[in-house]
Amino acid sequence: AQLELPAAERRIGELLGVRFSRAELLRLQAAAFTVRPEMLRLARRIARLTSVGILTNNAPLLKEAVPLHLPELARVFDPILYSFELGHPKPERALYEGVCARLGLEPGEIFFADDQESHVRAARELAR
Repeated sequence: AQLELPAAERRIGELLGVRFSRAELLRLQAAAFTVRPEMLRLARRIARLTSVGILTNNAPLLKEAVPLHLPELARVFDPILYSFELGHPKPERALYEGVCARLGLEPGEIFFADDQESHVRAARELAR
């Protein structure tokens, strides 16, 4: 049985002139997410000592795709936090405040790394 696509995802397919199933859409979303092997190895090493999580601006589709197509992320990273669930994207201050509240930690107790310098600066500002 083919899963029903939400209207917005169906509309994207129409605009692109393609038809895809929900399963195909999840596979494509996972394929668009870059897993850097060196970062995964580092995260595994750190996870032996403390919790290692992910904070991403990715859409709800990735949340659904991770356990199916990127299970190595779910095994290493806990929690995986999605900005859409916290109501603010990186680099908004309110997102980092929400992360601290969700984790029950102070900003200075969290090590934050990102591939966007503006995201790191925003998180660092919260720790001051």
